[in-house]
Amino acid sequence: MQPEAENPYLHQSTVRSTAVFRMNELVELAAARGVEQIVGEYRRTDRNGLIADFFDKMGFHLLPDSGEREGTRLYRLTVADFEPFASAIDVTQGAGAG
Repeated sequence: MQPEAENPYLHQSTVRSTAVFRMNELVELAAARGVEQIVGEYRRTDRNGLIADFFDKMGFHLLPDSGEREGTRLYRLTVADFEPFASAIDVTQGAGAG
């Protein structure tokens, strides 16, 4: 697991901490289902500029022919190569869990 100090999203906001937690969860579920790769698409808009580097920071690799076609970039993550990030969020299940 990558330490918190190496994860810039944990130190910037709760929203980004949630994104990191969900990314870990997504890759774990994908691995359990035998998924080998995850493809992500970033579309530049006025509202999502703050996460323009999210895929880069999460270990995705820009696809060679992706470019900046109309503000869109395609990324690929090899599930087996993903190293989960430390997260400030923890899920507890059991008595009293909602």
